[in-house]
Order: sequence, then C-alpha cells, then structure tokens
Amino acid sequence: MRILSLLPLAAFLLLSCGSESPDLIQQYEAAWEIDLAPNNVTEKFAASRLLLLDDQSTLVVANGITNQLVGDVTRLTIVSPDGQRTGLSEINSYMGWSILDPSGNYRFLSDSVYIINQNLSLIAKTPLPFIRFGLSAFNSQSLIYLDFFSSQPAITSYDFNGKILWSNPANTMGCGGSYMSIQMDELNAGMLAKAEGIEQDTFRITNFDPRTGNLKWSREYLSEKLFPGTRLIPKPVWTTNYSGVNLFGIDPATRNLFVASVTNAGIGRKLRTELPDISFSYLVTAFKTKDGGFLFGLNGNQQADYFSYRLVKIDRNGNPGWVGTFTNPGDDYLVDMVERADGTVIALSAQGVVTAYKPVY
Repeated sequence: MRILSLLPLAAFLLLSCGSESPDLIQQYEAAWEIDLAPNNVTEKFAASRLLLLDDQSTLVVANGITNQLVGDVTRLTIVSPDGQRTGLSEINSYMGWSILDPSGNYRFLSDSVYIINQNLSLIAKTPLPFIRFGLSAFNSQSLIYLDFFSSQPAITSYDFNGKILWSNPANTMGCGGSYMSIQMDELNAGMLAKAEGIEQDTFRITNFDPRTGNLKWSREYLSEKLFPGTRLIPKPVWTTNYSGVNLFGIDPATRNLFVASVTNAGIGRKLRTELPDISFSYLVTAFKTKDGGFLFGLNGNQQADYFSYRLVKIDRNGNPGWVGTFTNPGDDYLVDMVERADGTVIALSAQGVVTAYKPVY
C-alpha cells in the first residue's frame, strides 16, 4: 500500500517576484495507480523511464531478466490515460533512451538503434557507427555523437547507415571541460557543457541545427551567476522550440531548490526556494508546469527514508506551496515523471508502480 502525506509550505524570500495568476496549481491528488511489477519471483525488472504518447498514454520501459529469456530483456508496457494496461511486449535485448518518431514508431538508442512499431514489435535494428562510450542523442533522421576519449574531440552527425553528415570540432560548438548533456528534436539540438577548475566554473549553453551543425546561439555563464552561493550540476530541460532552457538544481545541505531560465537573450529569471524540515538527496526530474510554475521530483534522504520520493510544487515566482511524500514497501524510489496535456503528472517508480497525480487548482 502506498502511503501519501501532504504538507503545505509557507513562502520564503526569493530572487524573483511578480504578480500571481488566479489559476495556480495548489496541490496534486492521486487519481489512479497501477503496479507493473512481475508476479513471477524468477523475473526481475527495474523500470527506467516513461514516454508520453500522442493520445496521452504512456510507454513504460523496464529492463531485466525473465525465466524464459536469457540475457538482457526490455519489457515495454503501454498504460492508457485512465490507468489500464493496453499493451505488453518483451524484446530480448537492452534498449536505452527512447523517442517517438514522426511516423508513430518508437526508437531506442543503446548498442544499436531499435525501431519498435505501435504494436510493440521489433521492426528494425541498426548497429551504431561508433563503439566507444561518449555523449550521444538522436532523432528520426540522424545520430549525434561526441567521443569523450578522442585527442581532438568532435561533434559528429551520422545517418542510420553510418554515413557522416557533418563533423565540427567540439571547441567551436561551446564544448570544453566535462560534457554534461545533449538533447535534440527534428529541428534543434541543445547542449550543456561545464568547464572544470576554480577559475573556470562555467556553464556553456549551446543551441544548433542537427541537420547542418550550424550554431544558432551560444552563451556562457559562471555558475555563481546562475546559482548564487552554491555550485550545482543542473538538469537542463529545453523549451519546445529550443529558444531557451530551464536549469534545475538542488542543494540537500541547505534544502534549497534552484531554477535558472536562460534564453538566447540572456538570463530570464533565477529562483531559489527553501524547504523547511524537508529532507531530500537527489533530483530525479523537474519541469515547468501548465500554470507557469515548476514541479520537482526528489528522492529521499539516503540515511533516513531513501525509499520515499517527494513531489514539490512551486509557483512561477518560486513560492513553495505543496509537498507530497510517497512511499512503497521495499526498495523503491522515483525514476521518471512526465506531465500530460491536461496537467496530470505520471510518476514511475523503480519497481514499476505508475501513478497519476491530478492537479488541484
């Protein structure tokens, strides 16, 4: 049985202010829940991510082993908008990051590119044109790859036959120090890199065209300017058209949450929210919600209650308004979270519990 506890929070002084909208989300209520964990004790799966589909169903991806298949197995489950299991398939291979391509097929990136149709059947598998670990991303047309170990690192784009479409030296595209993340859609790619060292504690934010490699815009900031008083490794979430990116960070020691919004015009806003008497240790995900505020998904404190997760809602000015704490028996924790078009949040735990949280205004 999942236990739910809710805690209203008082507002704290923030780095930004503004007028409030009358339709702000006040809290979230559990609307439905489905447990996708295997019933057979000889099977072992760990859920890893959610993919929101066009009809607002969710594709749940889990990797593990079964008593029927030897080696890595990926279990794909479709959960309907009202919490019913409507599709189930197992692929005898490990499949990594996933996207929904324009044709409606699912594509997965791991040791190969896998294409799965809407009936959850494997229809194609294409080996990757590179073998060493690096930074990679993909869309329905191409792959982008950055070799971490090259003496002259370059960002290279390949088609799915392994042909090089373009290749640019990494330093000409804002890369340097440690490479952190890259995201892309059909028309845009966004990259966040971090330079290392006391004098170069700098984030480089770059937007470029994945079809040509041409830069669209690039900006560089000292982390102190984005997150005053702390050095965070943020999670980036790019806007739909990649004109900007929200950088989310947490500081468990001070119980602070941070948001920095950066666009091609500069820093749009910076928010800091302090959560009194709320422990957390790890930021799983965060995103801008339909009301203009933000929702954080946090895992608990490892020493106290790691197998709990918390959803923290703040408004567009960073004022904290609601915290929900959710626990399952056993070693379970939050692994992914998405928001549907109607504002309902779908959360996924490592043991395969999928829960829908409906916003309350």
